[in-house]
Amino acid sequence: LKDKVKRADLIVCISRFHRDLYRELGATDAQMHIVYCGIDLDSIPFQPKPRGGGPVRILSLGRLVEKKGFAHLIDACAILKSRGLDFRCVIAGDGPLEARLQTQVERLGLRAEVEVTGRPVLQEGLAEFFGGGDIYAQPCVWSSDGDVDGTPRTLMEAMASGLCAVSTRLTGIPDIIGDGEAGLLTEPGDVNALADALDGLIRDPGYAQRLALAGRRRMVERFGVTRCLAPLAALFGGGSRPAPAPAAGAPA
Repeated sequence: LKDKVKRADLIVCISRFHRDLYRELGATDAQMHIVYCGIDLDSIPFQPKPRGGGPVRILSLGRLVEKKGFAHLIDACAILKSRGLDFRCVIAGDGPLEARLQTQVERLGLRAEVEVTGRPVLQEGLAEFFGGGDIYAQPCVWSSDGDVDGTPRTLMEAMASGLCAVSTRLTGIPDIIGDGEAGLLTEPGDVNALADALDGLIRDPGYAQRLALAGRRRMVERFGVTRCLAPLAALFGGGSRPAPAPAAGAPA
């Protein structure tokens, strides 16, 4: 990778985290350009979520693997239950950790509050799935084998649909959310902080709705696929070349 960095005419970085990684490998700011991975906003209808009656609905979605942080979400739900909050959490997806997560739900006495579906959600079913929620939680972590999410697409799609998002300060996720701007961020693996973030959104639906609307705006302004394709095309000669990636500490 260092050799590729040295010989590259340009380096496309999908987040500030990746820009800083390439800088550590010897890349210069003149080589690097941040171009975000976009999503198809036309396929994700915006569904504002005015809070109705009944339990608050927390959704999460992804392959049931360590890096998604689902075990931490279940632990956070145990804390929310101990505080007497009325909620339901649905974790959709399949994968090798399904049995372990189901056992965790049973052990913590959360059968009435947490469902691990064991079934993936197909792209054409995303709108219906997101439409059934109030909050979207994506508590990503570094896995024990070093795997990690970069810029989770399902997080962006959930925000585009109008869900208030909670995730972690990891890799490219702060570029997507911005803590307190378009959602909430906690430290990876900090179950208490995750529970506190969810607690605040459950107790203050007005605040949750403001963050959700800001999240939708952020997706439209920064992460729509056509908006992201333009600077990428320019880098390959299809238009005026975008400015290089900003120096460390500067806003992206």
